[in-house]
Amino acid sequence: MFKFLTRTVWILSMVSLFADLASEMLYPIMPLFLEDIGMTAAGIGLLEGLASLVAGFGKAWFGSLSDRLGRRNIFVRLGYGLSALAKPAMGLFPMVGPVFVARLADRVGKGMRGGARDALLSEECSPDNRGKVFGFHRSMDTIGAVAGAGLALLWLHYRPGELGALFLVAAGPGLLSVLIAMLLPKELSANPSKEPKRPFRGIFQFWNQAHPHYKRLLGAAMAFAILNSSDILLLLKAGESGLDAETVVGLYLFYNVIYVLASFPLGGLADKIGFKPVYVASIVIYGVCYVAIGLANAAWLYWVIFGIYGCFTAANEGIATAWLTKVIPKEAKATGIGLYSFLENFAKFVASPLLGLLWLSFTGVIAFQIVGYLALGLGIVFIFLLPNKTRK
Repeated sequence: MFKFLTRTVWILSMVSLFADLASEMLYPIMPLFLEDIGMTAAGIGLLEGLASLVAGFGKAWFGSLSDRLGRRNIFVRLGYGLSALAKPAMGLFPMVGPVFVARLADRVGKGMRGGARDALLSEECSPDNRGKVFGFHRSMDTIGAVAGAGLALLWLHYRPGELGALFLVAAGPGLLSVLIAMLLPKELSANPSKEPKRPFRGIFQFWNQAHPHYKRLLGAAMAFAILNSSDILLLLKAGESGLDAETVVGLYLFYNVIYVLASFPLGGLADKIGFKPVYVASIVIYGVCYVAIGLANAAWLYWVIFGIYGCFTAANEGIATAWLTKVIPKEAKATGIGLYSFLENFAKFVASPLLGLLWLSFTGVIAFQIVGYLALGLGIVFIFLLPNKTRK
């Protein structure tokens, strides 16, 4: 039953668990921290948009370079290492400029490791367990997120005014993730390309030769990404609705619990019924959540919405990547995943600042409802646009 859990899958899952523990200790308090150092909703949206863009650019660049060099482990280790060092820097220098740079450096690390890590996971898959492998990895990743959010909640309870110090505490699990990454099995002899190591040439060559289903899936992912703003803005909306800091972090913890419980079952469901129905359902759930967030006026509604939102994330993130890997040749896995991440994150670069501007121009209520109804319409379009079956 669990034969798909190879050594590589276990190690990468544990690495992600501790890396996400470090990240999610900080993520739910990030809106409070950024407001404390003087950033507005529009500024936070810009920062998160740039962070997404940098991560996507890095995933494309380093993903293509990983394919051309025939190496994965080095990119995984360096990427997690850079992120582990960037997090405490935000606590050491709590000013807009240094925090901006450190946040972007953290995302460079994410981009550096992302394509190579997903390529390693894909290489451990068979056609009938792809959803399970990626779903399990996302589940372990999210267990770290649950633990991290729980620690953030405890920190706020006992040390409510010491947000910056938590960034230093997060260095511990971040560095532990790097140590675990050193346990990855030694790679087989590399077969690097004889062409010059120009990563973006490899990206464009891949696009010209890509399967039509890959292009359609990529286009759909980009269309949705334009609406998929940073979750930090969801937390900011909850806080501006009158919920205190501990409740906001509790909501994020609850969201991650639902996410971890749903990731593996939904991955298995996608293996059985196909990736399209699960992915399209995730877009519809996203739209419902955003419309509801815009209308929510009571704390209990936020608990319901964040629980449903956890189902969206579980049905969207790992599923999208697993679906795409079905139509990418083995020798170009990291390049194809990297191109997807770059274009998706470029679209997200628009999404967060756009929601922030809508927020300032109208209200948070109207901004979230606009995005929600657009997502619902997009979900209906995807029923007819996306392929029903893809090659294995």
